[in-house]
Amino acid sequence: AKKEGGQPKKKPAQRPATSVKGSCPHSVANFSEALVERIDLQLKVDFEEQVLQGECKLTVRSIKPAPHVILDTLALAIESVTDDNGEPVHWEVEESPPPKSNFGQSLVIALPASKTTTLSIKYKTTEKSTALQWLTKEQTQGKQYPLCFTQSQAICGRSLLPCQDTPSVKAPFTISVTVPEPLTAVASGEPSGDPESSGNFRTFRYEQKVPVMSYLIAIVVAHLESCQIGPRSKCYAEPGVIHAAQKEFQDIVEDFILKAQEVVGGAKYEWGSYNVAVMPSSFAYGGMENPNCTFMSASLIPGDRSLTPTLAHEIVHSWIGNLVTNAFWKDFWLNEGFTRYIERRVLGKIFGPAFRGLLLLVGYNDLIKAVDMLNQQGTPGLTRLEPEIDEIDPDDAFSRVPYEKGVKRIKEIDWEHWLHGEGLPDFDLSSYVDRSLVDESRALADSWLNTSTSDVETGHMKAQQWMLFLDHLINAVVAGTSISHDTLASMESKYKLSLTKNVEVSFRWCLLGCKCKWPVCLDWTEKFLANHGRGVYVKPLYMALKAFDAERAISVFQQNRNFYMTVVTRQIAACLGLG
Repeated sequence: AKKEGGQPKKKPAQRPATSVKGSCPHSVANFSEALVERIDLQLKVDFEEQVLQGECKLTVRSIKPAPHVILDTLALAIESVTDDNGEPVHWEVEESPPPKSNFGQSLVIALPASKTTTLSIKYKTTEKSTALQWLTKEQTQGKQYPLCFTQSQAICGRSLLPCQDTPSVKAPFTISVTVPEPLTAVASGEPSGDPESSGNFRTFRYEQKVPVMSYLIAIVVAHLESCQIGPRSKCYAEPGVIHAAQKEFQDIVEDFILKAQEVVGGAKYEWGSYNVAVMPSSFAYGGMENPNCTFMSASLIPGDRSLTPTLAHEIVHSWIGNLVTNAFWKDFWLNEGFTRYIERRVLGKIFGPAFRGLLLLVGYNDLIKAVDMLNQQGTPGLTRLEPEIDEIDPDDAFSRVPYEKGVKRIKEIDWEHWLHGEGLPDFDLSSYVDRSLVDESRALADSWLNTSTSDVETGHMKAQQWMLFLDHLINAVVAGTSISHDTLASMESKYKLSLTKNVEVSFRWCLLGCKCKWPVCLDWTEKFLANHGRGVYVKPLYMALKAFDAERAISVFQQNRNFYMTVVTRQIAACLGLG
């Protein structure tokens, strides 16, 4: 279907078609002909209808003669388009040709003959806008006010605003967000003045002067408090979470920033402030590197700082990913592989080489689990470092592969095998790391596998050592080793793993129990799936639960599907055969 607007008589004469060089497989944007150079976005949040009313002003520069600019959209209700003078401009919403039709629609807007023009697009989001998650007040921690937030990586920015939704295009932006009192809006930029009140609403304004990709335009709207966690850093969270968040992140943020700057060779931190907004535990990711305000899942606040390596990772994105970016999504490993490498260099400098070695082996075991999961779901091609994903949503290819398979020793690379080979790399990582912490985990796992018990003292063990211990057991089960239910019960009795506050340890304990078809783990697994929405946890857990008890897996998912973000719901539904 085609939707049109504006005044056809104002439509300029068609110029000869020109080829679009360097186009992005996941975007219809003709950015080599007409480039969006600036975005000024106004949003009003409507919690009753669960929509955003938007006005998006785009400054467009013609690079070569072009009759129109083509923008990406998905599930947006376009109302009007006007030019610099407020005059209507002809526009059409068209279905894109396959395979790009899988990723949204084209908004085609006529361009004047001038080199640069400003287009003002009024629109609304809809219930199918994949960038948005809406929580009722009952779903929030405080249970007094609703909450909404955006997550646009990889190609969901087009469901938040009409844009050239590709990492090949960057632009500075301003954003104003009008919200009901007493809610607060936080966005991925620096605040511009104080909030302005009008009636029962407040408007918050932010500016991002550094050109960024559309997927880094982000907002969260909620009943938020803030606290200082560093000389350039604040934390935003619901009142019931703010003190725990402050304890978790206080001062360590600045330590990570300064050490990261040292590791990257002294390159300036370009963004001014570095803030953290604590997301609900339904957030599909551990963290998201939105500039000036990293979004961090509440699941990663165990109370002992053991999961702050994720914070270090998001901070490193301030250089790798946000400043230097992959041009196409098939090369996502350039963002995440280099970030992971530098993150661990940072943590090694702060906590020592043994801890870095531990992190490397935990990451490698994450890669093992990811490869096993991707093979099980019949997509071995997604285990490639540079997968062929032109015809699928990049989010459906998301896994630990680009994070962990991208960390290699350059002198020993078989490039073809590394980039395009499927499965695990032919590389013995353990022989290159400090093993003093790693070997403790291996010895503990071997003891349980060989004797069904262990007298090793574990009180000193770090959270990552527990992760690696459980990973060794999971790998053994996948390889065909049987662990009895009595042995699992003895572990639970000795270590009380079901009571851990560390989500990474809890995930692995549930996963091991499901893979061993241990009935005792089912209640813990159901509770975990009802309280955490991060994709790298829930997707493999649902797959393991399906293999254990398919009917129960479907029932648990149906109970929780509205809790998860759209990107996670779609993937799990496919894994469970629900379409």
